[in-house]
Amino acid sequence: MGKFNNLKDKKIVIFFETEEEMKKFLEECDKENIKWLSKAKASDFVPFKEYDKTCINIEGGHLTYAEFDFYKNGGYEIVNYKHLVKVEQEHLVNINRIVRNKETTIIFWNDDTKTIVKLGENQVDSPEMAILWAFFEKNSGLTKTQAHKTMTKLIDNIHNQDKKKIELPKKKDKNFKVGDKVRLLSHGYTFGFDIGKIYQITSILMDNDYNIVISNETGTTGYVNAEDIEKV
Repeated sequence: MGKFNNLKDKKIVIFFETEEEMKKFLEECDKENIKWLSKAKASDFVPFKEYDKTCINIEGGHLTYAEFDFYKNGGYEIVNYKHLVKVEQEHLVNINRIVRNKETTIIFWNDDTKTIVKLGENQVDSPEMAILWAFFEKNSGLTKTQAHKTMTKLIDNIHNQDKKKIELPKKKDKNFKVGDKVRLLSHGYTFGFDIGKIYQITSILMDNDYNIVISNETGTTGYVNAEDIEKV
């Protein structure tokens, strides 16, 4: 349901004080696919200067325009565009009162309607989420069922994204010391050593790319760096 639907079946026309106001209105009509009677895109033609006081009629679901007095003499209700904007803003933000009753939140709006939000199964009670849910249901233009399905899907997507967060592997402990048992991950400068087997650190050298000396059971030594081994 578009924001101008209530004007399509009534003898109501809109008056604009500035050309900028008219442009904004026509851009909103573009979003709702409301066109001029000629089928032209709404924002392609801005008739603000066609008359001294140009008004736009949306009756029938398409746009026409004429001078202020023409519509006045024809029995039309003339609404200032500023009033439409003000009513829309009040409709979006004006809450009369909020009632919280256990797992139910009731929002009473300024237009004498109310929205009821009930805590779903496995949901955490949150006044902020309840109010956000009510605002979406009230202002989305969807039915209650459609709004509920949309919000549920959005929340489920967020939860699923949280579950998919990848845990980074823990950094390996690189604080090796003589006597540590280590598993060989890559050869480095070793000959006769098998990747995956356990060896012992026999010495740690300074100022050397391969500064860790490991040895096997026979006393054969090899040279590796911290990336080539892991503690066991």
